[in-house]
Amino acid sequence: KYVRHKARNSGKVTINGKTHYLPGDYNSGDSRAEYDRLIAEYLSKQKAPTTANVTFRFLAVAYMNFCDVFYLNEDGKPSEEINQVRRSIKPLLALFGNEPTNRFGPRKLKQVRDQMITSGLYRKTINDRVSRIIRMLSWAAEEEYLNANIVVACREVRNLQDGRCGEVPEGEPVKAVSMESVAAVRGHLGRVVRAMVDLELVTGMRPQEVRNITWGQIDKSAPAAWCYQPQRHKTKRKGKQRMIFIGPVGQEILSQFLKADPNAFIFSPKVA
Repeated sequence: KYVRHKARNSGKVTINGKTHYLPGDYNSGDSRAEYDRLIAEYLSKQKAPTTANVTFRFLAVAYMNFCDVFYLNEDGKPSEEINQVRRSIKPLLALFGNEPTNRFGPRKLKQVRDQMITSGLYRKTINDRVSRIIRMLSWAAEEEYLNANIVVACREVRNLQDGRCGEVPEGEPVKAVSMESVAAVRGHLGRVVRAMVDLELVTGMRPQEVRNITWGQIDKSAPAAWCYQPQRHKTKRKGKQRMIFIGPVGQEILSQFLKADPNAFIFSPKVA
């Protein structure tokens, strides 16, 4: 409760048995602002346990609740990153789930990484998953579930280096599908899926961009090259635009699937 201290003509508030004398005169702007700050700080502390009581199991639940809201696609659906985070923290919970977070450090992080190595994961996958664990620790420090010094120390754990990490397997790079494979499959595809493959070949679109294309997203003002600007693409969060130009061959493919509704998907499983 905001109370007046008559002798000082100032405000005061008692929280958990401790009296705080507020700056400025009673009921002044400065006094009320400091009162609001102290109350907000008190309420926020009621929602979070002290760092000494936070185990990794508690932290994992809190962090996954955050991820469920933060890692969403533009259509509001969960992104694949949520599953990647869940896979990354699984070995951490297996080893240290019931331990307080403030007992963690670089050596224990390396133990988690050793568990990943034993499971046969590729080097790059292991590095990515360790990075996600460190990202969780950073979030925990931001929410005061963890001492920030632990995050700083864990960031010093170096990535596994190519050719310098013993028997850790190296994954095969993802290569483009050969044209021979495309030709072998193309004749077995239905009309709609075959057109989608052909459009990818002549434009360089990603599969998601072909699936999501609508007539309303295509600018046909330049007959020689229509311009398709996908509403969703990998670099949109970085403020970049994605422009895909569609020449005569691509225009001929698309013209087989005219739709009255400009917002309807051009390639529809229902039609196929």
